[in-house]
Amino acid sequence: MQTSSSSYLINNLKSLFDSELTRCYANLQFNHFMKTKEIILALSAAFLISIASPCQAKEEAPTADKTEQREKKKKEAPTDLQKSLRKLKYAQGRPNLKADYYIYLQSASWCPPCRKEMPIICEEYPKMKKANVELILISFDRSKSAAKDFPKKHNGKFPVTMKTDKNLDKLVGFTKASGIPHATILDKYGKVVANGHGALVQDWKKYTDKEPVKPEEKTKEEKS
Repeated sequence: MQTSSSSYLINNLKSLFDSELTRCYANLQFNHFMKTKEIILALSAAFLISIASPCQAKEEAPTADKTEQREKKKKEAPTDLQKSLRKLKYAQGRPNLKADYYIYLQSASWCPPCRKEMPIICEEYPKMKKANVELILISFDRSKSAAKDFPKKHNGKFPVTMKTDKNLDKLVGFTKASGIPHATILDKYGKVVANGHGALVQDWKKYTDKEPVKPEEKTKEEKS
């Protein structure tokens, strides 16, 4: 009887021990699972941040560069060409003295080829302004009213001056044409990039697609 009771007690203790051992093992597994889950979530978050950061930097960089370029242009001292444009007397408008390129168009309302190309030039002018290119009409008309009305008929809003303006003699890069229409395209430093018949204004993008280089900077590049 005593042996039977001892055996029963041992069996009960064994069952209790096995049950407690199973419970502890389950707890350990759960804790391990939770820790693993936390590690996976942390790694996932770090991975997502590493992907997002370069993209954000790439998007912000051009904006910062453009802002820096605009601020740099604002602080730039006017070139000799821009200073000479200030001295002209305008029948209409004023030129952008921060432009990268300038177009001198010598034209008149009484000239048939001039009349033919004027609608195209007026249509292109808003695009020129966006590209930081300025056009100045140097009119061969006999009166200021005729000079202003000529582009106005085609909604042209660019600056207009008269060929009789004495300050044209001091305008950098300007030579009075023997025949019209005549166009001269030059950068803000006074370097002529195109000169000839007025029709070349229609190809203005081809001559103004590069950033103007200061004469001294160009010399350094050539030396190197």
